[in-house]
Amino acid sequence: MADFSGESVISTILDSTPDGIALFNLSKRVVYANSKFCGLWKLEASRVIGMPQAELHKHKLAMLLEPEQDASSLSASTGQNLSEETNYIRLKSGLWFERLVYDHIVDGECLGHVVQWRDVTKRHSALVLLKTERDLLHAMMDSVPDQIYFKNTESRFTRVNKALAVRYGLTDTNDAIGKSDADFYGAGHAEQTRKEELEIMTTLTPQLNQIHHEVWADGRDAWNVSTKMPLVGPKGEVLGVYGIAHDITEQKRAESMYWQQANFDLLTNLPNRRMMQERWKHAVHVHERSGKLIAMILIDLDKFKEVNDTRGHAVGDLLLVEASQRMARSIRATDSLVRLGGDEFAVIINDISDSQSVELIANKILASLSTPFVLSGKEVLISGSLGVSLFPNDGEEIEHLLRYADSAMYRVKANGGNGIAFYQLE
Repeated sequence: MADFSGESVISTILDSTPDGIALFNLSKRVVYANSKFCGLWKLEASRVIGMPQAELHKHKLAMLLEPEQDASSLSASTGQNLSEETNYIRLKSGLWFERLVYDHIVDGECLGHVVQWRDVTKRHSALVLLKTERDLLHAMMDSVPDQIYFKNTESRFTRVNKALAVRYGLTDTNDAIGKSDADFYGAGHAEQTRKEELEIMTTLTPQLNQIHHEVWADGRDAWNVSTKMPLVGPKGEVLGVYGIAHDITEQKRAESMYWQQANFDLLTNLPNRRMMQERWKHAVHVHERSGKLIAMILIDLDKFKEVNDTRGHAVGDLLLVEASQRMARSIRATDSLVRLGGDEFAVIINDISDSQSVELIANKILASLSTPFVLSGKEVLISGSLGVSLFPNDGEEIEHLLRYADSAMYRVKANGGNGIAFYQLE
């Protein structure tokens, strides 16, 4: 065993270190302790040398805040095949000590072990504060219903919150780490996302409140509004991107439903009066380019009231649906069939050269209604009364043309129905 008592230089050096250092021999007795060690553990130097490890352990244990929990951290190993290990303990005084223990090897022979203690109260407090802040950040991220994520420069996830994991069908947020959008969405959406994120990382310009239509790999679609920011390190280096996204799928579906209900007839799914205004504007734009006529055809179903009264409203509804389908098949794809209400319909005929072309289409509509309808096992016979007005010959306002077509249609009604009449200036 080396004699430390005569090695004053080494002793002076060890006494000047910020750590408390003690050397134990193979008999587990203290053979050396520097002044810092004695100071940390409130021991007199003369008492420490030769002290058995068990006695020293008992002295230290009395100073611990949680002796049962930290007792194992005080026990030095035997010194044989010892792996370097670090422990942390807290004293009743509020101080935090760090312990490092390792073998004492001389000329390849293990002569005992060295225990090194350091007061890490300030550092540990900073680490606790950092851990607390990190835990609070993670707790906040996981409690937010919006999707939060961080990505590296390869657009692969490095952290996601619970909301995004759930959106991806994952039970553990760690399962998303290392994956990219291509693992969850269709190729087109993933490619577009990657392009956006490269732009953000290159220009360091965020993208705020962007609405995205997401198409999943299985064909499902969703909508969200997202904000993406460049992720920059302390030295200005680009680390990736981070973002937050709010799912607006239900909102979009509701908007679509409201739009559908506002613009289309619920029974026949045909455009209603509101949508007819848009279709009319489009027809006028076509006219401005081509100079050709637009026809407004007003249709009233003959004998519909009789069917509705005798067979019931359910059969009447079936008749309206099938009649609308037949009429829709008899017009061109560029034309628009509209349900105005009850048994009254209108057709906007675009891009026609003369009244004969309109009459040809009107006759197809009449023919489509002439075949008997089989509703609830019984045949129903109806026909149609059609009135026609022309733009711009008869007028330029849609309200006027509807009124003129209505006037022509009532002439047909007065003559028994099942016919076509053009508006005539009276």
